[in-house]
Amino acid sequence: GYYEILPISQPQDAGGNTSKGNPELQHTTADNFDLRYEFFPKANQQFFIGGFYKKLQNPIENIFLGTTTSEPSNAKEATIYGGEIIYNRYFGDFGINANYAYTHSDVNGSKLDPKTGDTTYQHRPLQGQPENEFNLALEYKNDKAKFFIQIAYQYNGRTLYRVNPYLGYDYYQQPQSFVSLSADKGFGKHFTLFGKFNNLLNTATVIKTYNLKTGNDMTKASGIIGIRYSR
Repeated sequence: GYYEILPISQPQDAGGNTSKGNPELQHTTADNFDLRYEFFPKANQQFFIGGFYKKLQNPIENIFLGTTTSEPSNAKEATIYGGEIIYNRYFGDFGINANYAYTHSDVNGSKLDPKTGDTTYQHRPLQGQPENEFNLALEYKNDKAKFFIQIAYQYNGRTLYRVNPYLGYDYYQQPQSFVSLSADKGFGKHFTLFGKFNNLLNTATVIKTYNLKTGNDMTKASGIIGIRYSR
């Protein structure tokens, strides 16, 4: 069992909006091209580098309906390309795990010009796809002592949060940085004491449209401590 030591916030829409279903939603199909190089100099070392290109038909996005409601909807098509680097290595009991991904996405979506009322087209990112993502984890692992601890950092770049039908009014989630900590300690043959603590930086989810802040979810740090039993 376990007990909570800090309140855990439930995921909420930072803009205070609700979503509904779309019975006309179509499946997304994709043509994918991937190239990857993998190098294992030693058993405890890994290095990957790769690139990718994807052409999506009917990508699913979260579309704002003009009130406080949104629904999933299909864009006509989207293009995604980018690259990724992954590096893992242990120095004795100490380890480092790092990865960075750059993803450029493009949707040529229809928009209404609020000044003229005419329909136009605008190139924009795919909803929900950040351009930059970075993860770094530092670890210590001692099998003899049955002890493991990890501190992890995560960065998500600016992301299109919700598509607005009007030109220039799309909702963007601002860049975020997160730090988490986890640890395990074994006792005897059957018991393990563990702890997991998230969002130690108290990072908020901030949404902006037209350079105006429309949502601010002040998510606080959270965590659990527990004991596992295994035979």
